Amino acid sequence: MTHDLKLAISRVEGVLVRVLGLSVRRGYDPVEVAAAPAPEPGVMVLRMRVESTRPAEALARQLSKLHDVRHVEVVP
Repeated sequence: MTHDLKLAISRVEGVLVRVLGLSVRRGYDPVEVAAAPAPEPGVMVLRMRVESTRPAEALARQLSKLHDVRHVEVVP
């Protein structure tokens, strides 16, 4: 099953590695990743599509615990 997530993350060194690493360790395989600057300075919007049989909400809860992740939304 494929899940889409939208994240607001801080523009700091290593944040993409931490987000993708956590996703893979939790059993979610990234299929597509796209990033763009947000209107707010120092913030980046990350859209991520992952494949997994696990629920997307579980990944969203884990990602929201990362220090540099400001907001996580599961996109229907």
